[in-house]
Amino acid sequence: MLYTILAGLCMTSMVVCEVLFLITNNASWVDRIWSIAPVCYAWVILFHTNSPVSLLLSALITLWGLRLTYNTYRKGQLALSHQDYRYTEMAAKIGKGSFGALHLFAVAIFQNALLLLLATPAAQFGGRLGYADGVLAAVHLAAIATEAVADQQQWDFQLAKKNGKPTQQHPKEELERGFVSSGLFRYCRHPNFAAEITIWWTVALIGYLHSERLIDFLGAALLTGVFAGSTQMTEGISSRKYKEYAEYQKSTPMLLPNPFVRAESAHVE
Repeated sequence: MLYTILAGLCMTSMVVCEVLFLITNNASWVDRIWSIAPVCYAWVILFHTNSPVSLLLSALITLWGLRLTYNTYRKGQLALSHQDYRYTEMAAKIGKGSFGALHLFAVAIFQNALLLLLATPAAQFGGRLGYADGVLAAVHLAAIATEAVADQQQWDFQLAKKNGKPTQQHPKEELERGFVSSGLFRYCRHPNFAAEITIWWTVALIGYLHSERLIDFLGAALLTGVFAGSTQMTEGISSRKYKEYAEYQKSTPMLLPNPFVRAESAHVE
């Protein structure tokens, strides 16, 4: 019964996102529910399982969703007129017809299915919480905090860049380069992405500890692949846009942080 309900909700979301894309020619409808759908799935699951493990995972997923929804809102990405710049570039590159097919399969269907898979480790019909759950929950919370700090640093940089006003954290040289390379961005080029991936692997691990279902890892594994691909595309755009980005790529890891990076390497000379 539970899985039938979840599948029905997911398929409904697929249809709605595709229809809205066809009506508005805007491909970011799944983006608007990205931080909301897993939370809804998690609480539907909790309603049917009522187990301590499901409660823990639902709470962790909800904290993730609340923080990400706030960040999405303040960036204006919930606005009906917003479309991710990568979709715009992709549509221009491959053509409207090909992009329409890509949206159907890779966005409306695949991404909605992914959002469900991310939440399904919460489907636990028994079990007791233990020490390992506490450790993984702490890692999850630390990753949420890391993602929040990285997003705030990116936000502060973009605000200083937009206003043309250097700050102590973001000096004139960094603003002129056009991309943030200080703070957490000293240690890897996408600390927020690394934290996001960590968040969902902790959810998968907690689920697997109690269910021993390998499918609990599917959502996190697929998300890791999605981030690997989308990050490459993002970096391609940044490399063309900012002449010093190639040097930043050489000196700073993409996703796996380097805790031993020297402070002076935080800025591209």
